[in-house]
Parts: sequence; C-alpha cells; structure tokens
Amino acid sequence: DITAKFKLSDGDKISKMTQVYMPYMRKTADMAISANGDVYRINFDDNYATISSVDDITSKLNLPAGEKVISVDDAYSNNYNYILSQSGKLYIINSDSDGNITGTTDMTNVFNLQPGDGIKQISGDHAISNNGNVYKISYNSSAKTYSATDITSQFNGDKIESISGSDPYLALSTTGNIYAWGFN
Repeated sequence: DITAKFKLSDGDKISKMTQVYMPYMRKTADMAISANGDVYRINFDDNYATISSVDDITSKLNLPAGEKVISVDDAYSNNYNYILSQSGKLYIINSDSDGNITGTTDMTNVFNLQPGDGIKQISGDHAISNNGNVYKISYNSSAKTYSATDITSQFNGDKIESISGSDPYLALSTTGNIYAWGFN
C-alpha cells in the first residue's frame, strides 16, 4: 500500500489514476488525481521496478484559484498533456527545456463553445463538449498555435456521450451506437 506517499490532506482520497506520456520527462508517467483535485505524479526508478517518489504537482500547474482538476490526458499526436477542470476548461501543461513544469495555458477558447458550454471529456487529441459536440484538436508547430475543428456532423445527428482511444478512436452515443474512426 503506497497511499501514505501521497500525503493527502485529511478527508481526501485518490479518485482517478491514469498513465500518460510526459513529453517534458520523455517517458510515460503514472498520474493520480485526488477528490480535492490535486494532481500527483508517481515516479519510478529507471527500471520501473520501485516507486522512488510521489510528487504533488498541483501548485506547479498555476491554475486559477478554485479550478479543480478532474482529468489528465496526453495529446498523442500533439506531444502535450491536457488537464480538464471541473468548470469545463481545458489546459495544456507547459514545461521548460529541462522538463520542469512551468504552468498551464487555458486553450478552451479554441473550441468556439456556446455560452454556458464547456469541455466534459478529452481523449488524445479529441474532446467532447457538455452539449455533445466533438472536436479534433490540432497543433501548428510552426505558429505554435492550437485549433479545434467541430467534427460532430460525422455522427449523423447522434449525440456523443464519450470517446476513447488515440488512433483509432471510438465514440459512444447516447442512443448506444458506437462509431470508429482514425484507422490508417
């Protein structure tokens, strides 16, 4: 049991775990999110045999006060990590050339969401809004800018409930239909 390594505040507990590719570390990392929205990185030795430490990286993210993290995911084709907040905002984790986390950038504005809408799920370089719109996120490395293309029309009027994958992708609609795309 490694729970004590997280140094959780009284009453808090780990509510979600995921493994992501951390481009600033140049390796995969296990991440955990607590019920309070704190984000932890679980560090292993070079052989991935023993946990060397658990780092609370929440303060390094420099999120606005009151933002609670509900998800961390990697943007497979964009080589970045995303953080999704409870308020429906999507952030990119920034790092310096040495791999140190330097904060986050709010990229929610690239989705052109309707007032009151927010992002509810991220999987790889795709996102779903609370209204059921599905977006493909792209990164222009030359201009260092992000864009999001609404691909909702490819689901024939079906409202998408969740997505998973990184290429191919799967989407589950509220009517129970499953869509697949991204096969090469």
